[in-house]
Amino acid sequence: MAKKNNHFGILDSPLSMTSMALTDVSDEVSRNGAWVGDRLPKWWPPAVPRRISTANRQGYQIEADRLVRALVDSRMSGRDFMEDDILHLRQICRMSGVKVSFNTENMRDSFYRASVDSVFNIYSRTPINPNSVLINGENGPSFLAGLAEDIGIENTRAARIVSAAVAARMRSCFLQAWALVMQDRHSEADAELLKICHVVQTFPPDESSPEMEMLTLGLKKHLKVEQRECLMNMFISVCGKDSHRTAAEALGLLLPPNIGFSYCQILCASKCSFLFISTLPPNVHTPSTFSSTLALFINCLIHPTIN
Repeated sequence: MAKKNNHFGILDSPLSMTSMALTDVSDEVSRNGAWVGDRLPKWWPPAVPRRISTANRQGYQIEADRLVRALVDSRMSGRDFMEDDILHLRQICRMSGVKVSFNTENMRDSFYRASVDSVFNIYSRTPINPNSVLINGENGPSFLAGLAEDIGIENTRAARIVSAAVAARMRSCFLQAWALVMQDRHSEADAELLKICHVVQTFPPDESSPEMEMLTLGLKKHLKVEQRECLMNMFISVCGKDSHRTAAEALGLLLPPNIGFSYCQILCASKCSFLFISTLPPNVHTPSTFSSTLALFINCLIHPTIN
C-alpha cells in the first residue's frame, strides 16, 4: 500500500524495485562548486558595442527614468513588476543606448530577478525550438545580458542570478511533476517537465556549480532514488537529448550511455496491467492473471518489436 513521504507529504510509489538504468550519486557536495574569478557561463553572449542614439537621446533618457520611477513606486506599493514594463524598459535602452539606475541595489536586483522569471515564462510557454524564440528581436541570453548592462549589474552577478533562477525553476517543476505522477495525472506531469526544457537548453547551468549542488541536495531530501529515476526517464521522453546531463545532475543521478528499462517503465507497465485486468470479468481476476499480464507488458518494454 502507498504511504506518505515524511519529507514532502506525497505518496511514495507502491513499487520498490531498483532501477537498472540510472545510478544514484553520493550525498556529499564536491569542492568544485564555486564561481571562479570572472568566468561567465557558456550561454552568456559576447560583448557587443552599445548602440548610442544621438537623435532625441535626452527624450529617451527621460522616458526610461520615468518608467523606472513608476516601477519602483509600484513595487513599494506591494505590486509585482509587470512583464510589459520589463520589455518596454529594455526596448528603450536598447534603441537609444541610455542606462538607468534604481534607488537601491536590492530594488535593482529584485527587478532583474523578476525579469529573469519573465524570460523563463516566455520560454516555458513556447511550443517551438528555443533557438527561434525572440524577445523584441533578441534571444533570451542577449536580452538578459543587455538588461544587466542597462541597469548596472555586473555580468558575473547577473549570471549568478540567472543560474539560481534556473535551479529554482527546476526544483519547482520536478517536485510538482512528481506530485502529479502520484495523482495519476501523467500528461500534466509531462507538461510540467516540458516547462523547463527550453529554459535548461537555453540557459544551461555550469556543471558542479553551487546552485546545482544545492538543487541536488534539496531534491534528494524530498525524493527517493527510484522517484528521481522515474522523473529522469520522463524528462528524457519529453525534452530530447540536449539537456539530459543537466537534469541528471539536478536529480543526483549518473546517466549511462544507453538508458534501458527502469523503475519508471515498470511503474507504467504495472499501471497498464491493472487497467487491463480491471476490464476482465471478476471470475478471472487471479494472481496468475496479473503476473502473466505484468510479464507481458514488461516483455513488450524490453523487446518492443516482439508481437
